[in-house]
Amino acid sequence: MGDAKAVLRETVAPRVGALGPEIRAEASRAACERLASLDLFRSAGKVLAFASMPDEIDVTPLLRECLDAGKRLYLPLVRWKARRMIPVRVTDLDVDIVYSSTGMPGPRPGGERAEPSEMDLVIVPGRAFDRQGRRLGRGGGFYDRLLPQVGPAGSAAIAFSCQVVEAVPVDEHDVPIGLIVTEREVISTASTHR
Repeated sequence: MGDAKAVLRETVAPRVGALGPEIRAEASRAACERLASLDLFRSAGKVLAFASMPDEIDVTPLLRECLDAGKRLYLPLVRWKARRMIPVRVTDLDVDIVYSSTGMPGPRPGGERAEPSEMDLVIVPGRAFDRQGRRLGRGGGFYDRLLPQVGPAGSAAIAFSCQVVEAVPVDEHDVPIGLIVTEREVISTASTHR
């Protein structure tokens, strides 16, 4: 299964890389607006999102929307040895987001912490997705450990449309996503997991 996942990562990465800066910016903005218009987002008081890596959709507009709307915004603090993520509150994107020694953006470690089960919505990144809600991440399994504490109804992935593929190979521990939002559409997958 690992080989199939590696091949898919290698297949999708050039698609994202081929998007020019203007297309990436416009698609990111459109996807963020689409997600922010959903009832799932509007009704959420506590949101766990992520700070984008350079090869991911830019969710900065969505993070700003969370703060502007008075939501409690959290970003995952990665604990590599424990293989888990801890939601840490962010109130100022310019101050509270720092970069690790590996270049990964995340919350300043000293911020207010919460449990994943307290989140109303978890916004998830990924390398590839399919219409059944299967997700291919970077291979660490961090979201697969976090999402069962929230449930698929409280999760939404955000991605470029070129990251939606016919089928994502999965292992038994992989956790499906309830919604996938791109610049073009909202894919509701929750009904496939009942």
